[in-house]
Amino acid sequence: MPLEDGRPLIISVEVINSIERSALKEWWDNLLSKYPKCRIYAIFLALPSDNKTIEYLTKFGKELDLISGNDCMVIAFTDRQIKSCGFNEETWDSIVNDNIQKGYSLKISEIFKIPFSDFPCIVFFQDINTPEHVVMTLRDMSVEDIIKNIRNMMDVIKADEKHQPLLVLESLRNHDRFKNKGRIIISQIQIILGKTLEALIVTLIESTLK
Repeated sequence: MPLEDGRPLIISVEVINSIERSALKEWWDNLLSKYPKCRIYAIFLALPSDNKTIEYLTKFGKELDLISGNDCMVIAFTDRQIKSCGFNEETWDSIVNDNIQKGYSLKISEIFKIPFSDFPCIVFFQDINTPEHVVMTLRDMSVEDIIKNIRNMMDVIKADEKHQPLLVLESLRNHDRFKNKGRIIISQIQIILGKTLEALIVTLIESTLK
């Protein structure tokens, strides 16, 4: 499965289905080696009625790709046969649709105990094999609010290279720039032992092989 430069990274479950269970870790390590190590990893969680988040992802996917750069890897899941990983404007809309309509967000929220009341949201992971994560809710936001908050988030990550991004986000959670209608939108750092981004991907892959 060839790779392209750029973000977001698309994980194709259909392609992965052909991989033996024993080769999953080797496959994942090889895939990550194709990209520079990111400072943070992100997954959008949304349901079919979350129209503003869907509109943001489909209309402004290229902006998300550009501002995330090499700092943040955005991961989306699809069961379509795709030939590459990376951002592709021609296929991104259908991949967003798959990611939401096929119920991946429900599986992820169950694993990380994220309530539906936080939907839609973004889950940020410190690394692929550590359990630390932060949830940024996009609930009750307009498309313009989502654009503003994601730009703010990328600004603080890029501006502070000395500290871990999750610690930076947590330290700023009470700042007015990260409030929506007076409500804090960034959670404290969450830890569920054994629940990592890498473990999540393996779980999603194995669930398709049963």
